Amino acid sequence: MRTGGSLCRWFAALGIVVAPEVHAQVASSTVTATVGVAMAISGTADLAFGTVIPGIAKTITWDAATSGRLSIAGNGNAQIAMTFLLPSVLTSGVSSMLIGNYDVHVNQNAGTNNTDVLTVTSGVPALSNLRGGKMFVFIGGRVDPAGTQPGGTYTGTITLAVAYTGL
Repeated sequence: MRTGGSLCRWFAALGIVVAPEVHAQVASSTVTATVGVAMAISGTADLAFGTVIPGIAKTITWDAATSGRLSIAGNGNAQIAMTFLLPSVLTSGVSSMLIGNYDVHVNQNAGTNNTDVLTVTSGVPALSNLRGGKMFVFIGGRVDPAGTQPGGTYTGTITLAVAYTGL
């Protein structure tokens, strides 16, 4: 006597659906994430023009002993966006003196050999890659004192903001 078919019809008559036995397959996958090191930036030397003469422009090259220098430490060979805020004037009280023609170079050692020119526009991110988790930035520029430039110590601030791009 076959009861399997009649039982299924009896359950179907009651509105009960009997599903065939299913053998499911299961798999799993591990999820991992490694958090990189935080970025560290430090100014290691100020861009210093020394004494300038009214009416005579003075340039400090990027590789001069008095060029500005910054160091960046971060994660491996990560791409970074560097945003420079570069002053267009230096001030002394109410007096100002033009500064510009910035010349920025970068490399992965503290020396001035084997550098790459970094095209910089104030406020616009410039992309580069850390190499071995580090980068050194060298900054030169030019001041243009007017012929009637009042005496005094003129100052300004170069600001560098650095962020990982995720690439």
